[in-house]
Amino acid sequence: MSTGRHSDQPIDAHTGLARVLGDVTAEREAQHAAHGVQHHLADGTGAEWRAFAEHMRAECERAAAEGRMTWRHILLEEVAEALAEEEPDRIRGELVQAAAVAVQWLQAIDQRPAGRTRAVVQQQRKQASVAVEATYHRGLPD
Repeated sequence: MSTGRHSDQPIDAHTGLARVLGDVTAEREAQHAAHGVQHHLADGTGAEWRAFAEHMRAECERAAAEGRMTWRHILLEEVAEALAEEEPDRIRGELVQAAAVAVQWLQAIDQRPAGRTRAVVQQQRKQASVAVEATYHRGLPD
């Protein structure tokens, strides 16, 4: 849905925020139109996800220490932490953090110079394929 605006101007916490939240709102409305109210779904979270959350936290810390941090590291860590929670208030808190990271990532994408976008995407795909292969060889809960 996003048309993508790229700029060489530095990004701050508010640059492009209204646009990103507008896109998220439009997508949420489209989901509702397609699937209706989904309040009956279970959270699907709990203790069985704690090892995954610890793995993602360690991977995020390792990537930061090695200077190879990506948005993928940060977002997956936040999502994994939400999955490992059992109490609704704690799940909600982690999901707010994950949503904030996703919004910030969208803002960063929108602010990239057009020529840099392709290189960033190619680098991310390479890193993601290595990470997915390593992660799924360890086995994750269903």
